[in-house]
Amino acid sequence: MAIVSDEFEKLVRKMKSLLPQEDFEDVFRTMSRYSGEAWDSAEVGVLRKKVRYLFRDHPSLITEWNSVYPRDLHIEQVDEAQREAYGNLERRLGEHVSLVNDVKHRLPDGRDYRGFLEGVARNAREANAAERIYKDGVEALEGFPELMRRLVDLLELPERLGEDGESAHGLSAEELAAATELMQLGSDGCCRSRESPAAEITADEQAAAEGLMLLKIKKNT
Repeated sequence: MAIVSDEFEKLVRKMKSLLPQEDFEDVFRTMSRYSGEAWDSAEVGVLRKKVRYLFRDHPSLITEWNSVYPRDLHIEQVDEAQREAYGNLERRLGEHVSLVNDVKHRLPDGRDYRGFLEGVARNAREANAAERIYKDGVEALEGFPELMRRLVDLLELPERLGEDGESAHGLSAEELAAATELMQLGSDGCCRSRESPAAEITADEQAAAEGLMLLKIKKNT
């Protein structure tokens, strides 16, 4: 039987008043799945990380969550360093989404754009991912040097920028931990950038942006 109590209803009302609508709906879907039965430990781990991320700016929600759910679903408060790391990652993901959107608007052939998206998502998890994506980018973005330069910068390939180029710096330890945690949650909208609303991009575009972010995790581990 699902949890139904005054505390539960109070938590839901508070969530609805404090969270963006899409975050509220995301958490509520997660809450509705819990039936009080034993969950797989990996599933519990993902649930806790997801709720903690979505509650990151509202410590009172974390406190009330812990008062409603059993100990195995309790989540830790987000400290200032972690909150800042989440914010930095959201801004970085926003840069990736912005590039994907700009590529969409500049490429005249939709097939070229689709190929670019699929290439990023496919290659991000392969060996030499940055070089693979760079190679695809050279072909897809021919005639668009500004877009190519931005892609190279996000891929952190300083040798491709020329002698006067400067590559984007890597992730701090806190940002790496936040990025790894967010990417483990999958491409279900949890890792979206608030600066680039999820409604403006497709699932494939989100996957491509997250694929570029995944490269930063791999380069820092």
